Amino acid sequence: MAKSLISLGANLGNPRQVMRQAGEMILEHFGGNHVSFSRLYRTPAVGGPVGQDDFFNAVAAIESTESAFEIWRSLHTIEQTLGRQRRDRWEARRIDLDVLMHNDERHWTPTLKVPHPRMVMRTFVLEPACEIASDWIEPVTGLTLEVLGRSLREMRARDIVGIEAVHVLVLSESTERISRLATALMEGTDRVEVSQSTPAAETISKDDHSVTIRLTPSRRISFQAVSPLGRPASMSEIDQVRDQLDRQINEGQASHPVHLLVFAGASPDPSLIHWEDYCRSWAEMLGLVGSGEFTSNATAFRRLPKYLLSAEDPTWAAHELRAAMTAMTCPIQACGAFFDA
Repeated sequence: MAKSLISLGANLGNPRQVMRQAGEMILEHFGGNHVSFSRLYRTPAVGGPVGQDDFFNAVAAIESTESAFEIWRSLHTIEQTLGRQRRDRWEARRIDLDVLMHNDERHWTPTLKVPHPRMVMRTFVLEPACEIASDWIEPVTGLTLEVLGRSLREMRARDIVGIEAVHVLVLSESTERISRLATALMEGTDRVEVSQSTPAAETISKDDHSVTIRLTPSRRISFQAVSPLGRPASMSEIDQVRDQLDRQINEGQASHPVHLLVFAGASPDPSLIHWEDYCRSWAEMLGLVGSGEFTSNATAFRRLPKYLLSAEDPTWAAHELRAAMTAMTCPIQACGAFFDA
C-alpha cells in the first residue's frame, strides 16, 4: 500500500457542500478504512482575479495500491463529475484536487509534478497536512511537514511578509530578462536597487555578467542571479552555488533564507518541447526528480524548498512569485470538521 497526500479546495457555489461531496467520492473510491481528512480551513483567494470568495481547503491522507498517475487521473474524474471546468490559472474553482505527495517518489512532467512544487510555500496546504501527516517527510528537502509548516507559522507570528523571507537564485539567459523580472516583481515600489555584481557570476559561470537585486535598506530579499547561461548548468556549477549559499546561511548573511525559488528560461520552441523537459537537468540537480543525490555537502541548501518554473514572460513569472510568497503568510482559519454540516 502506498501512502499519498492530496489537497482539496473550493470557493464557488456552496464550497462546503462540494468539498463534502468530493470527500464522499474519495471515500467510496479508496475505501473508508484507508482515508483520513483534516479539518476544513478558510483562507483568502491567492493569486487570482480580485473579488473572489474565500477558499475552503483541506488535506486527505490515503493508502492505496494506485500509482501517483492513477490517483491523479482518479482525482480528475471526481473533479469532472462535480463540474470542475479548467480554464484560467488561479481562477475561482468549484473543486480543486491535487496530488501533494506519493510515498517518497519524485516526478517532474508537464502534467504531474510530485511532490507538488508549491506545497512547501502554502500555509493553506501545510497547516491541514500537519494535522494528519506531521511526521511525513517531504522528499525534496528531507524535512518533515511539521518542520516546514512551523517555518510558515513562525513567519506569520512575526508578521513577516512573504517577500521578506525569500532567498532567490535566478538562472536565466539574459541580464535584461532578470531586470525585467525584478521590475515586474517590485512594480509599485521605489525600493529596488539593481546593480552589477561579478562574484555571484564567478561562482557558477565563466561569464562575468550577473545582476543582484535587493531591497533597501533592510535587504531582506536576496536575488542571486546568474546570466547568461544559455544552457543547463553543470553539476559542478550547481555545487559551487550550493556551497556559497550554505556558507551564507550558516554565517547568517542570507536574511530569512526560508525558500529558494529558481527561475529557468523557457524552452527554445514551446510547440516542440515542454519547458519542463528542456529544464529537466536543472530539476534533477535541484532534487525535484531522479535520485536527488548532491555531490556537495551543502546540507543547508538541500533543506531549502525549491521552486522551478519558466520565466519567459517576466510579468507572468513575477505574478507567480508574488502569489507563492503571499501563500506563505496568508491568514488561515480552522472552521470545523471536514464532514460537519
